[in-house]
Amino acid sequence: MRWIVLGVVLVAASIGVSEYARRNPQAKASEDAGVAANEAPPKPTVPMDELVKTASGVVKPAADLSALGELFTATDGGVDFAAKVGARSAVSGPDRVAFVIEKSRTYGLVTATVSGTQPALQVVTARKEPISAVALDGDRLFWAEGGQVLEWKDGAAALVASFPKAQVAGLAAKNGDVAVALVPSGADPFSTDPTGAVARVESAGKSQLLAGELVRPHDLLIEGADVFFVAGYPSGLYRAALDGAFSARTVERADGPLAFDGTGVVHRFPEAQAPEVRRVPRAGGTVVSLARVDADFIAARAGLAAYTTTGLGPRVFTVAGTDAPKELLAFSGAAKGLAFAGERVLLLVVDELGQVHLKVK
Repeated sequence: MRWIVLGVVLVAASIGVSEYARRNPQAKASEDAGVAANEAPPKPTVPMDELVKTASGVVKPAADLSALGELFTATDGGVDFAAKVGARSAVSGPDRVAFVIEKSRTYGLVTATVSGTQPALQVVTARKEPISAVALDGDRLFWAEGGQVLEWKDGAAALVASFPKAQVAGLAAKNGDVAVALVPSGADPFSTDPTGAVARVESAGKSQLLAGELVRPHDLLIEGADVFFVAGYPSGLYRAALDGAFSARTVERADGPLAFDGTGVVHRFPEAQAPEVRRVPRAGGTVVSLARVDADFIAARAGLAAYTTTGLGPRVFTVAGTDAPKELLAFSGAAKGLAFAGERVLLLVVDELGQVHLKVK
């Protein structure tokens, strides 16, 4: 009997507390605040104007080139690397390609030009810090280390801009313009917080905010007076004017890499059930499907786009305009980069044994 009485008392007490809270919202708010105070405080975010603020910096010394060893040997239609090395995405300029290799925590910045079917490779510099992005603008070679943007100039690394509170997550350069994607230093790469920004690097190392409060900005592309980039969760394609006049999300669902084929921006449509390679006019508008395929890397030049497929039996395909894709090359292993060098397509591949190959087609 006493257990029944105790249960009735507890129920009555619960009802009384609930009724008190309903009639006294301030008391409920105080209670919630007390709970919140005991929770872990949110990580501080960097204001956008602070994130893109530049400061003077010191270029870290280069690594010893000998640490990379004898890297590559020429083959018929490409290059085989002499050691197991890491390889990162290739980016293309008008007549050459740049990419990053890694061996024993030494990072090599490599350029390749093509004469016929044989690429001529040069290890431009070796670095002690990871290289997060690379960009080519004619004869100018840029790359990012941590929060710094550097340029290879007069045989040495020269500082273009230093962002003390940010790390560079993306980089693009064309016709003298340089744009960067920035996230707070030490940020969680999988965070869905809108803490990133895209900025234009101006003369004297200063910067101009083009778009702020972005989620995971990356994969930048400069074309004309605009910079295109991927951001958001789920990700979409953005366009921002290099003069800061506007920024807008032009394609709701899109992912990188990005490439411009003379007509529009070629990108991945990352729908798990029905992935595609698509093109959208640079000013926005109707999106065209170029291929219904799960692509990995994308490259383009005037009138032609190329992409690599994933899974078993990966291939390189090219597609002109709205024509059907044509198979260009089959390979084994995993693609690590794709780029055009003039009329040639260059493909970076890591095979099942971890060996790196640069194929030319």
